[in-house]
Amino acid sequence: MKDDKYERAKLRKQAYNRERLRLKRVQYKNEWDQLQSQLSSLMEQAETLSERIHPRPLTWREVAQSLKECRELSEHQQRALTMQLQCNRRLSIALQQWLCHSI
Repeated sequence: MKDDKYERAKLRKQAYNRERLRLKRVQYKNEWDQLQSQLSSLMEQAETLSERIHPRPLTWREVAQSLKECRELSEHQQRALTMQLQCNRRLSIALQQWLCHSI
């Protein structure tokens, strides 16, 4: 009887310990999964911030396109300024002639 009671208590304790250890393993696994997820998220943030701080170098095509756009803009501005200069010269000549005739 004593041995029977002792064996039952021993089995209950083993079952209790097994369940306690199983729950601990589940808790550790959940914590591990959460930490892995957090690590993944932080790595993505670090990569995004790194790209903002150190952008990738431009390709030669991007550089060429940018230089072409700058050249086209400069040519357009040059034409506009040349036309404005010609217009101002004609106006200046007309005003000088008007001034000479009015005196």
